[in-house]
Amino acid sequence: MVTSERVEPRVGIIGGGITGIITALFLREKLGVKNIIAIERNPEFGGTWFENSYPGLSCDIPAHLYSFSFAMNPNWSVPYPSRDELLKYIVDVVDKYEVRKMFRLNCAATRGVWDEKKGVWTVYYKDISKIKPISEEEKKASVLQFPDWVRASDPLSPQWAEFEALPEESFECEFLYNTQKPTGAPGLPDIPGAREHAFKGPVWHRIRWPTNGLDLVKGKRVALIGCAAAAVQLVPQLQPLASHVSVFHRTPNHVMHRDNHPYSEEQKEIWRKNPAELRKFRTEFEEKFFKVWINAAFVDGSPEQKFILEDSKANLYENIKDERLREILWPEFMPWGRRVTFHDKFYKSLTEPNVELVQDRIICINENGVLTALQNARDVVHDEKAPKLQRDFDVIIYGTGWAPQSGRKGVVPFTGRDHMDFGLSSMNIKLKPGENGAKPSLDLSEFGFWNYMGEMFEGFPNYFAPITPGAMTFISLIENAEKSVDWTLKILKYAIARNLKSIEVKREAIEWWTNRLDKAVEGAPCASGARNSYFKLYRPDGSFTARIWYPLSDSPRELEQLLLYPIYSHFDQTPKEDGAVKWAVPTPPEISLLDKAYEPLV
Repeated sequence: MVTSERVEPRVGIIGGGITGIITALFLREKLGVKNIIAIERNPEFGGTWFENSYPGLSCDIPAHLYSFSFAMNPNWSVPYPSRDELLKYIVDVVDKYEVRKMFRLNCAATRGVWDEKKGVWTVYYKDISKIKPISEEEKKASVLQFPDWVRASDPLSPQWAEFEALPEESFECEFLYNTQKPTGAPGLPDIPGAREHAFKGPVWHRIRWPTNGLDLVKGKRVALIGCAAAAVQLVPQLQPLASHVSVFHRTPNHVMHRDNHPYSEEQKEIWRKNPAELRKFRTEFEEKFFKVWINAAFVDGSPEQKFILEDSKANLYENIKDERLREILWPEFMPWGRRVTFHDKFYKSLTEPNVELVQDRIICINENGVLTALQNARDVVHDEKAPKLQRDFDVIIYGTGWAPQSGRKGVVPFTGRDHMDFGLSSMNIKLKPGENGAKPSLDLSEFGFWNYMGEMFEGFPNYFAPITPGAMTFISLIENAEKSVDWTLKILKYAIARNLKSIEVKREAIEWWTNRLDKAVEGAPCASGARNSYFKLYRPDGSFTARIWYPLSDSPRELEQLLLYPIYSHFDQTPKEDGAVKWAVPTPPEISLLDKAYEPLV
């Protein structure tokens, strides 16, 4: 039977961080989608900026660039504001642009399943608000004081079993945006005793900072394991409080000066009264700032690369006088072979008498502290004959980052077409049949980020995951997210207007994209040097991929052009069956809240 009835498709959103906020707002205000189901696992918006709260935390992109284009903020106190100031800004945007009413908070996604026959995603989640709050007595009795939401989001939490016991609920949608990032998943290093909780004293990961964390380090012997971006901000906070801080260090970063002088009230008043002046400042600042990062990362020998080298070396030499320490702290690779960081007090903190930089290899974590070998931590192979040294501590803090390596749980499983596993498909991991009845094994020969422009994935129809590896970087994540979500809106609008049951990127399109990435990275400084980086993946044979966006041609904005004009022939398109209810094409609102884009957030 043919019917003239039309219905708007249901669009699901997982995640209320920066990308989720942009997705919900753009779907409603730019495309006119009204049938939106959105969930966020935490009790408040902000994503990584809500979950991370360690002392000294701030963004390493200037705030005027790390802002929504439609909600400029003339009131930033300093170029690199604190986490609390950033989070307040994000929440203010949520409320000003009426995003809060679109989401269900305290709902943690647990899995997602694609139904090929129905053309529908089923998203399963658990309502964390149903967990009984921790009593004040329980909180006082706990050595580590955490907010209630932590126990429902951290598999390392002793209360994780309460979350596991909650019943699953679900919703269905025809199109799904998964905006969750691995930055919310804390993990422990691959060190014996770490995941087994062998240490008997207070121990935590910097992503899950206890509210009484600074009290616990006062006058104590503290081990900080990991010395990258978080440690650069954290060490200056720990040093004045602890009796002794041992910073376990393996691979150094370039640490540049951070000019963080406050903006004057006169300047902020000019921006408040004249938004066009603020827009001009932001645009000019953005062009200069990102030119430095892009050219330093991708053009060996560029003036921008030289600038970063000179500035970071000056920062090191101004604060560190010991030649051996200088050698340990200076990278053997070019800028962006590992993440560039910024701080004016990190190096100085390392010279204080109660701080020790430990370059020895960690053998294991034990009940009293850390057992090390007197061997360089950068050595790949452990020298069994190296002398051992037991280092005892009162507190251990893991500053080991969030990259999805072994031992890190937190990625929600998704099952796509033909029962494809997202974890395998998105990394181009194949299953090899087992011989003589044995279990299948993993083929890692082509292991590497496997997606289309960092947005869509093989075997996952009607599924968008903006800002995954391969998408734009070396630009503000917020700007990246806005451009990426805009691109997905074009794909979604195309699918609805053509009454498609599903739209899925072709494998050959992913091959086209990844081949361009792999070819273009050859010889780039960002692909050199450090083995460990959030955008590098190593295979068993020692080869690696560094699939990250960078200039693919002479135009540094080539990806932006591709995002503006989708190549629709790169997608398998399945129309709805004859007689099925057709899609109603959404209509954008006549007056959009985004029309206030030139009004600063006051």
